[in-house]
Amino acid sequence: GPLRALVRIDHINSDALVDTGASHSLLSTSFATKHYFIIHPSTGPHLSTADGQPLQLRGSVSTTVQLSDAVTNWTFQ
Repeated sequence: GPLRALVRIDHINSDALVDTGASHSLLSTSFATKHYFIIHPSTGPHLSTADGQPLQLRGSVSTTVQLSDAVTNWTFQ
């Protein structure tokens, strides 16, 4: 099955899907709004789904991500 990991996004524990070949990290709009993240408007990048359909992006969210003892600043699209 897919590779999943328990991560901490800002102060929220979350089950994440890990895609080591992905060019971008995505965060759902529902997760961002539920947890009161600020979504910064952006005009790109232009992404598509696995079947070629365009993916609508609302903007970006910058926060911290923790996996085990490692913490880093991260920007999600």
